Amino acid sequence: MQQNFNLPEIKFPACKHRRKKPKPVAFLPWLATDPYRIFFLTGLIFAILGVALWPASYLGQLSFYPATAHAHLMIQCFGGGFILGFLGTAGPRMLGAPKLSPAELLTLLALHVSGGIAHLLNAPLAGDTLFTLTFITFLSSLAVRFA
Repeated sequence: MQQNFNLPEIKFPACKHRRKKPKPVAFLPWLATDPYRIFFLTGLIFAILGVALWPASYLGQLSFYPATAHAHLMIQCFGGGFILGFLGTAGPRMLGAPKLSPAELLTLLALHVSGGIAHLLNAPLAGDTLFTLTFITFLSSLAVRFA
């Protein structure tokens, strides 16, 4: 026995509602909502540069012994980048507070990268000062949210 089924004609696309175009995402506010995206990347780059100081020194490309610069890059720029990224993302969420603003993100990023460049140029006093200023700025931005 053969049965005949009257199937409705299917038109494609099968979905009858209008497709909505996705709204474009503004890049800087998107990046400021999750600062780990940029700070993890800069931390990784500074880690690579910190390790690359040693082959550059052995090849005679540096005019200084890289022990101090390497240690500061690894602790302040690599570790500090991950701390800024993690706490910058998780801190406001744990506090139930507003996320970092784009201006705060750019300020922290500029201070962080400037400190790393200072260490790469063997200027530990400038690098340490910028590192301290970065974390004072970061902690004050979280304190404002906490209050």
